[in-house]
Amino acid sequence: MRAASKTMKAAAEVDIRQLTITTPEGLAAVKRPGNYPNLRELTLVGDFWSDDLSGLPPTLRELDLSQCERLRVEGLDHLLELPLVRLNINGCRLGAKGAQRLANHPTLTSLDMHGNRIGDEGAKYLAANTRLAVLDVGDNMIGDAGVIALARNTALTSLHLDRNKFGLDGIRALAANTKLTTLNVNKNAIGPEGAEALAANTTLTTLDIEENAIGDRGAQWLAASKTRIALNVRTNEIGRAGGFALAVNKTLVSLAVGYNGIGSEAVIAMAANKRLISLDVEYTGIGTAAAEVAAALAANTSLVCLNVGANGFGDEGARLLAASKTITTLNVSYNQIGRDGALALAASRMITSLDLAGNIIGAAGIKALADNRMLATLNLSKSQIAHEGVEALATNTTLATLDVSCNHLDPASVRMLLTRTKLALLDASFSACDLGAKAELMTLAVRIGMTLRI
Repeated sequence: MRAASKTMKAAAEVDIRQLTITTPEGLAAVKRPGNYPNLRELTLVGDFWSDDLSGLPPTLRELDLSQCERLRVEGLDHLLELPLVRLNINGCRLGAKGAQRLANHPTLTSLDMHGNRIGDEGAKYLAANTRLAVLDVGDNMIGDAGVIALARNTALTSLHLDRNKFGLDGIRALAANTKLTTLNVNKNAIGPEGAEALAANTTLTTLDIEENAIGDRGAQWLAASKTRIALNVRTNEIGRAGGFALAVNKTLVSLAVGYNGIGSEAVIAMAANKRLISLDVEYTGIGTAAAEVAAALAANTSLVCLNVGANGFGDEGARLLAASKTITTLNVSYNQIGRDGALALAASRMITSLDLAGNIIGAAGIKALADNRMLATLNLSKSQIAHEGVEALATNTTLATLDVSCNHLDPASVRMLLTRTKLALLDASFSACDLGAKAELMTLAVRIGMTLRI
């Protein structure tokens, strides 16, 4: 019997290509010779440190260490022996020395070093690497010198530099690069002059330039581009003129212009653009024209993904958007939607991802959503969910992701959602659970195989 059990276990392990490990015992099993012979992707979560990286299986190609609490630079030497193509050490604070170690990795093509304090020195080490195609070095205190070095790299096609401290010299160097197709320079205060420089680049197809105070002038420069496909200009002090310029661009398929006071007329102009597949107009000063805007957006037959959060759409706006024949991902958070709007949205057979955070829809609205079997992702954060609503949600077996954070759910409610649903991810953070209850629920989630945020 024991031999048969071992045979069945080995057979099951052959098919496992991806694992998330949270305990030393689990990691020891991964390292044991013969176990998981086809394991390709591994995520370590918890109190792992440098020595734990020794002896990882040579079958690994992707490794995520971003949730390891005690990782040190010395541990990276163990990774040089693995044929990894993707590594995530986001937030591990390994500094310039960590960047130096990883710059010498022989096989990596994708590296996430976001939030590691590498500075210009670390950026220069990574810039010398000729294999990396995708690099995230956001939030790393990188200035112009480091950015200029990275801009000279001819292997990178995707570069994330958000939340650093470079200026126009760095932006101009990036604009001159002809290999990059994806660039993120969010939150770097580059202004309209930086937008003008980047607008001249003809190889970038995806540009994130959020929160850079580019204004109408910067938006107009970027709107004139004939090569950009995806553009994020959220929170950039853009007004009506910039909004209209962006609305008539003929190449964009994805546009994020939320948190700019472009007004209802510019949003309606965007709704008339038949190339757009994804549109973010969150908090754009739509005001009393919410119903007219909702009708225009619902009439667009190319939109698949829409964010209209914080625009005061109310029940009528929700009803109009629910009638769309193409929208599958919809964010209507903080829109003063009540029961009637929720009932209309719940009746949709197109929407598979719905964000209703910050709307008080009541037990009837929650029950209607729970009865919907098309939804895969549902956000009901800050919705004042009572026990009756939890019981309704617990009957749904088709949702994969559910966010009920900031609803002060008690341990019994969280346990009900863990044990009765088939969720892959449950977010119950900011609940009414004490530390002991949280630990118990986390243990239960691990045993079930569900990711729990609490």
